Amino acid sequence: MSCLFRKIMILLLLSVFGIAESHAQVVRISGTVRDKDGNALPYTTVRLEGTTTGCTTDNKGNFSFNGKTEGQTLVISSVGYEEFVLKLSKNTVFPLNVVLMTANYSIDEVIIRPEKEKYSNRENPAVRLIEEIISNKNAQNPFNNDYVSRKRYETFVLALDNFTDEKQQQPLFRKFPFLKDYIDTSLVSGKPILNISTRELAATDYYSLKPKREKQVVHGREWTGIEDFLPDEQVRAALEATLCDVDLFHEKIIILRKEFVSPFAEYATLYYKYYLMDTLTIDGEKCIDLAFVPRNPQSLGFTGHIYVTDDSSHFVKWIQMNIPYEINLNFVEYMNLEQKFNRDSLNHRILVYESITAELKFYDFIDGVYG
Repeated sequence: MSCLFRKIMILLLLSVFGIAESHAQVVRISGTVRDKDGNALPYTTVRLEGTTTGCTTDNKGNFSFNGKTEGQTLVISSVGYEEFVLKLSKNTVFPLNVVLMTANYSIDEVIIRPEKEKYSNRENPAVRLIEEIISNKNAQNPFNNDYVSRKRYETFVLALDNFTDEKQQQPLFRKFPFLKDYIDTSLVSGKPILNISTRELAATDYYSLKPKREKQVVHGREWTGIEDFLPDEQVRAALEATLCDVDLFHEKIIILRKEFVSPFAEYATLYYKYYLMDTLTIDGEKCIDLAFVPRNPQSLGFTGHIYVTDDSSHFVKWIQMNIPYEINLNFVEYMNLEQKFNRDSLNHRILVYESITAELKFYDFIDGVYG
């Protein structure tokens, strides 16, 4: 990478950019859900119809997730209320203010209306399900075997956010047309991003149980771009921490030097609320959508969905979760974590896909970094 290109990238971060309208397909879908009296409706299901994209509202009725809008239908539902359905388009303005109307059920002139949520672990089928998953997690752990190996392909990307066509036409950048070759689209905001660094790794990992050891044999490694534009060593170290393996089945999950409580921790039912949402088919298997939210939205927990097989094994196929917006996590504007698993003949869970996506913002006066 030439010194000239390095200087250009540093100038990009230190320049004050105007924000241009984005016509990309992926946007942040957000809003608030209330009843007709203005009371917030917490833990309401919000999803794009026919997909697994969505979330549940927090304790203040707020929701926010990322998805495509054109041709999609937003569905918001809660027990005891009429379903809210909205056809989305690129012209839909967020955040939405949604009011759910009470569903009245009339039987011989007896009217039943929903009460406010009274959540309890006792006799709760969602709690019974997560307790069964937690009790089986060690039996399904492949690292309980004496020896384990797995192949790994890993990509780590850093990019500058919101690098629009208008910015490319500014005098500083107009003379460098090659910048367009580095432009991609953010999976978070849908805005154009300028890739500044990419790392790739191909390797095989080896583990032994007794003695407890691990070894990695690297087959290939490649790095292109620059990373020394980051403000200080602390930020660089925090980003490096995202490269560490994340085991969601541990009691604690360390992300960006913070300890989060796992939704599979032994005491998770004291920390999270769990809800049975729906059933869907994943890779030919019928799965239950088990949603979870922290009891305290400002605690170091996650909101998300666990997709578990609807059979006696209750095998976790897929996990999608994000860090709640109420958490004050240094530099982090948004973070999403996703893992998918297959199982072998012994019913061990095998991690086949993992994605950690984040938008980081160091200063208010410039666009942030996509990782």
